[in-house]
Amino acid sequence: MIFSALGGTVTTDSNYKYHTFTSADDLVCTGILAADYVLALVIAAGSGGSSGGASAGDVIEVPIMLKGTMGVTVGLGGLGGSCNGPLGDGVGRTFGENGGNSTFGPLLAIGGKGGAPVGSDGLAGVLGSGSGCDSSALRLGGIGSKYDGGGNADHRGSPHPAGGGAGNSGDGASAANDTHSGNGGPGVLSAVLGTRVGGGGAGGVYGDIAHGAVPGVGVDGGGNGGNEFLAGIAGVDGTGGGGGGTGCSTGVESFVAGKGGKGLVVIRYPLVPPDTGRIFFFHTGAWYQAHPKKATP
Repeated sequence: MIFSALGGTVTTDSNYKYHTFTSADDLVCTGILAADYVLALVIAAGSGGSSGGASAGDVIEVPIMLKGTMGVTVGLGGLGGSCNGPLGDGVGRTFGENGGNSTFGPLLAIGGKGGAPVGSDGLAGVLGSGSGCDSSALRLGGIGSKYDGGGNADHRGSPHPAGGGAGNSGDGASAANDTHSGNGGPGVLSAVLGTRVGGGGAGGVYGDIAHGAVPGVGVDGGGNGGNEFLAGIAGVDGTGGGGGGTGCSTGVESFVAGKGGKGLVVIRYPLVPPDTGRIFFFHTGAWYQAHPKKATP
């Protein structure tokens, strides 16, 4: 049986065929292709920032066997929260929304966790989110099973910095001092795409540009933080980057923070398997690899 598959947007280069999914779909396979030949990239969506930077969506890139009909879902980026309430008066502060999960067959990548508003710690998850700023207390980044979000490092002075969200290869940075918010954590290099994805969103600065407010910087799809007159930047779609935290100030309208980047699923396999004589078939409850002169399990 010769392997073939339908689903997603199909592209090729000189070596590989790619099935790219940006929304829910199925990969429908005829025959079977062993995991030796297949690499699946599953990127969950990043979450929205608030005062603190948002964590990225989880990135999974692993070999997987292709057979039958394999379902695909692609997570949507979480919306940004309001770091200090819509009017900058502390009423209605909200965390950023969590990012949506992405799946391919049995693979599950978990969406990022929303950045924290003023006066709150970051959220725990696979990747922890950044804390909000606070003029009177130590604030901690969210604990991650992979990497942690950054906190305010007890920097309470004006202009009140926040922490960065975790990325897929490192913690979000904590505030460096009273003026500098934490950067987003770094992402990872995808073998399928050849680019870096899954970076955390950077922390925003509460306000007071006159006192040298410096928001954090996001990388690998994560959004930059904002300050009193600059909204946080959204994570990049297709990378699962976290949204940047926003700037806000007492008595003025508060920006909504950057939204998270949308997820992505890409399946890659060779145009011609390395062993061109190899064909896969099912017999007595197991898949076998048939060769021109002999068959071996």
